[in-house]
Amino acid sequence: MTLLKIPRKFNPLEVLLGLGLGFGYMTSLRFAGPVGIAELMILFALILLIQNHGKTFFKYQLNAAGLIKLYMVFAVFVILPIMTMASLIFVGLETDPQYIISFMMGITLSFLIVEALKVKRIKMANVVLFFACAYIITNLITILFFPSSLVEDRYTGAADNPNQLMFYASSASLLLVIYHPKLSLLFVPIIAWITIKSGSDAYFLTLFVTIVIYGLIFIFFGKRFSFGVGLMISSIVGLILLYIILTNFLDQIYLVWQTADQGGSRSSLLINAYKVSITSPFFGYGAGNFSGMETTFQSWEAHNTFLDLSMQFGMIFPAIIYFVFFAFLFNRIKYGYYMQAAFVAAFIVSGLFHFSGRHFFFWVEFAIFYYYVFYEQKHRPVKTLNPKEAVS
Repeated sequence: MTLLKIPRKFNPLEVLLGLGLGFGYMTSLRFAGPVGIAELMILFALILLIQNHGKTFFKYQLNAAGLIKLYMVFAVFVILPIMTMASLIFVGLETDPQYIISFMMGITLSFLIVEALKVKRIKMANVVLFFACAYIITNLITILFFPSSLVEDRYTGAADNPNQLMFYASSASLLLVIYHPKLSLLFVPIIAWITIKSGSDAYFLTLFVTIVIYGLIFIFFGKRFSFGVGLMISSIVGLILLYIILTNFLDQIYLVWQTADQGGSRSSLLINAYKVSITSPFFGYGAGNFSGMETTFQSWEAHNTFLDLSMQFGMIFPAIIYFVFFAFLFNRIKYGYYMQAAFVAAFIVSGLFHFSGRHFFFWVEFAIFYYYVFYEQKHRPVKTLNPKEAVS
């Protein structure tokens, strides 16, 4: 059996979506503001989705999945434009209306992918294959033939920020583990090698989280304990370890944080973003960047997905997104997909250091998590410590 199984026929939707995601990190090569080749590919993929599944986009069921969809679509298509214009006209804030379109495309892409998955009109395994190959090949070409991509010994590739590579690396690794577990044994180390060259402290943390979470999950959720007992014991052990670390290594942690905090700038952005969020916790201030170095509303991102979404939508919107993320995490643990769970945890951690919500890949991830939490019915309790890690 080969590691790489190449489909004989490719769905144009899968090709466009996969390549669009694979080229998405090339933010420095955009040629029309926020638009580049990746964004055009995603647009064409979205058009195909609308043609095939557009009629189902505004259909809702009276259940948890339907209510989440209803709120999120209403928030993006109604609340976000209103608050953006209100903040610009009546408050005088420097909003960014062009990102309204980006969010509309992202949420539409998410729920149309869910509809396509429900009727088996898209194979995410093919999408992931195109994504991973495009990401790896373009980065290897850049590293080998364009040494100028190294800025102060940090590899940036075609990204504006090295942390963008970290986010795409975490996302690609997660999806490879889900859809191509055998191929991931080859591809994930290559992705890790590429991303380590970026010098991203956040990526080293995600690697650490992946290893630690996998170890803890394997210990507490194997044959020894049921899911409920394992969850309770691991929570207690986690709190004890956190207490020990904070009481014995607080000074060392503070020194490490100071080194990685770039002179206190990251802390300032997070604190000011939180201050902005609590002043409009239900509706936010619309599309734009509202944190700052010295104070609030200085047109800075928080570089934290939850807080950046909170400033724009209010706290309910990101809370729902992260509810779906953690629901998928526990879903993976419950049914024995321990390696997948570890990479999901790492993906969540990566969002603490970068605003991933303005990348289309974030919304594709959300669609996959949402689909498996609410619609996938093939899961059965796993009776062994080494369950099959692939998802059909």
